[in-house]
Amino acid sequence: MSKKVRSPFSTSPFERKILLVIFISVGIPVMIVLLFLYSMFSDLIYTYLSLEKENNFLYQFLRLSVIILVYYFLFVGIISYGFVHRFIGAFPRLLRELDERIQGKSKTHIHLRQGDYGQKLIDRINSLIDKLP
Repeated sequence: MSKKVRSPFSTSPFERKILLVIFISVGIPVMIVLLFLYSMFSDLIYTYLSLEKENNFLYQFLRLSVIILVYYFLFVGIISYGFVHRFIGAFPRLLRELDERIQGKSKTHIHLRQGDYGQKLIDRINSLIDKLP
């Protein structure tokens, strides 16, 4: 069987659903904190915007804040993608191979990639495959 070349960071529909939940659960608290800070310091921000001397400082601070947020979401994205890919990434292939076993096309064991979660489930499925006539 030839090995399929998968593009980096490609996801299955199952992975996309979980990643969406992760980004929503990360993004909403960040936005709430930003809105809270903005509401607390809005008078101070508008006062600094009216002063020419402090205008440069405010823009540098806002640029730095945006850069920090971008790095934060990149960090969360890479960590969550790695976890979700190991946890759910093999699920579509597992379903496809189980369908082949059910149809009787193959009776070989199912194997996961090195480091994928769910090895205990696959071991139990393989023991069921061994018991099939």
